[in-house]
Amino acid sequence: MNMRKATLKDVSVRAGVSAGTVSKYINDPYSVKEINRKKIAEAIKALDFTPNVYAQKLAKGKSNTILLCIVSEKNISPSTWLHQLPVIQAMNDSLIKEGYSLQIKIVAAAKPQQLDSCVKSCINSREADGIAILSAWDVPKKTVLDMKKQNFPFVLLDGNCPDMAANEVCIDNKQMVKDLVHILRELGHSKIGFINVHSGQQDMKYRFRGYKSGMEAEELDIDEKLILYGDFSIESGYTCVSSMLENGRECTALICGNDNMAVGAVKAIQDFGKHVPADISVIGIDNSIAARACTPSLQTVEFALEQMGRQASYQLLDQIREKVCTEIRTMVQYKIVEGKSIAKAKIGDEDEENNRKKRVGDIV
Repeated sequence: MNMRKATLKDVSVRAGVSAGTVSKYINDPYSVKEINRKKIAEAIKALDFTPNVYAQKLAKGKSNTILLCIVSEKNISPSTWLHQLPVIQAMNDSLIKEGYSLQIKIVAAAKPQQLDSCVKSCINSREADGIAILSAWDVPKKTVLDMKKQNFPFVLLDGNCPDMAANEVCIDNKQMVKDLVHILRELGHSKIGFINVHSGQQDMKYRFRGYKSGMEAEELDIDEKLILYGDFSIESGYTCVSSMLENGRECTALICGNDNMAVGAVKAIQDFGKHVPADISVIGIDNSIAARACTPSLQTVEFALEQMGRQASYQLLDQIREKVCTEIRTMVQYKIVEGKSIAKAKIGDEDEENNRKKRVGDIV
């Protein structure tokens, strides 16, 4: 038999007081006369009444909840979770300290209408005081405009909206890979390859741009045959590098889009009878478990992911307090984690580069 859930009105009738007095008691028991407190407490116990805290918060115009929309691929890869979890944890911890809770929804990257619907629903229902969007893909301009028009507090994490300024916290992937190219050039490398991914993800898009920008800055030619494609997995790194070596394409260094593909690249090079870093230097990105388990240990890059989560919380809460959307862009830090997978290029490569520069000088 279904039992009807007791309402605030039921409590007021049983206690013999007004509904307003019951509501007042729920928000602050000691603001009600002692005699009425006892009556209301007895009525609540007898009726097994549970206050609708969510409704109370809405009545006050504040939910003390932040909605985190995670934009993800259909099958979330382990490397994605390893990247996102520190961000989510830091954000959750920061919000709890400020009296907020975090509500999480996952939407499909392949269906942008899901993100749009999620954002609109939150704005219209006011189920949360602000929205955080964690996405490795471009955030649609329309979604950002909807939040701005409603002056609804929001922050973008990891990915941004390329078409307009927004409140965001992200990583400078382009500059990071440009730095990696410079490190390899300082070691005498000129034949530098890159393992990319056909994913549409913003981080890979900017990492590839950083590779091209870095090669241009170092006055190095880009060999299209040394631009390989994997799918973030160890197996794909192994496959594309094996194919490169089997087809006689040569490089002295490889920058890989993530650690997994770098580990696969190292294994392929070794299975082909070559050595890392003596023959080919390899750099990964993420400073993951895979990087630390690799032999030799992988030169990689570590991101301040906890800082990203904390900073996103601060920027979002500032908007809620000030009741205004801002357009602050924060770039979180990254650091090079030294490993044993890179070394100076062989003399032959250095000589070739010196000869190239000499030829250019002679022509000039």
